[in-house]
Amino acid sequence: MGIASQKAQAQRRMAEIDHRALAEIEIQNLPRRKGDALGCLQWTDFRTGQVRRWVVRIGDRSDRITVESPSGQASPSHGWTWFLTQLRKHLS
Repeated sequence: MGIASQKAQAQRRMAEIDHRALAEIEIQNLPRRKGDALGCLQWTDFRTGQVRRWVVRIGDRSDRITVESPSGQASPSHGWTWFLTQLRKHLS
């Protein structure tokens, strides 16, 4: 087997791996882009019955998030530590 044949087979294998990885991401439906929703945080106050719900989205970088309130107002892009500190203020 020549070197050209080996290179062609290696390229074919890499293309299959990339295709399988993309297919797996689609199957798992993982968020990948800025603004994609990661989930929803919901808090119910048992004394008043008030429900607070925040939509958490991917921020400007992969390690950052934005949080959208029920009124539609979104926070700037921050890390999880910032968000949890702010959330503590509202829940205490």
